[in-house]
Amino acid sequence: MSDLRITRNFFDDKAPDWDYHACPEKQEQMRAVFREYSSERLNPLLDLGCGSGILHSVLPGNIHMTELDVSFGMVHRVKEKYAQRKPNLLQADAHALPLRPAQYKTVVCFQSFPHFSQPFRVITEVHRVLVLNGLWIIMHLMDHVQLNALHREAGQAVAGDRLPEVSALAEMLQSRRFSVLTCREEKELYLIVARKE
Repeated sequence: MSDLRITRNFFDDKAPDWDYHACPEKQEQMRAVFREYSSERLNPLLDLGCGSGILHSVLPGNIHMTELDVSFGMVHRVKEKYAQRKPNLLQADAHALPLRPAQYKTVVCFQSFPHFSQPFRVITEVHRVLVLNGLWIIMHLMDHVQLNALHREAGQAVAGDRLPEVSALAEMLQSRRFSVLTCREEKELYLIVARKE
């Protein structure tokens, strides 16, 4: 079975109960990051690896958002939860985005980057779909050490899904025509904000 299919099956199984991270405290942590940017700066936005759609609870309602996930189950969960908002949903692989070049001002990867088996391919794809000077926000609500330990304990499907130290990921982005504006890692926040050059 391919890595992609293993990952998709894992998250399909987890989708019905994936809202464990949607507590008010964590949502407020996320809002604090996004408050730094106007709606105009973020809009339109691609939620890459959208999970169950937590960005709906965090971002202003005037953000035009495309939510993309490899998991059919996660995409279905977003559709169920936010049916009244008529979310723009795509089930697709981040390594080969079915999107036009220069389509988004912002791409957000919240708790998704370690699950990309070929990170440089995803970096190339994100660069392609961002406008010039567009932002890429990569965020987790824990540091890479905790996250990698969590993945090791979560089962074989994601045991090898590792998040690099924030400085290492920043270097990867810089090598692919991104400038890094924010590079921060602490116990309860891992954050990179990069700009397409």
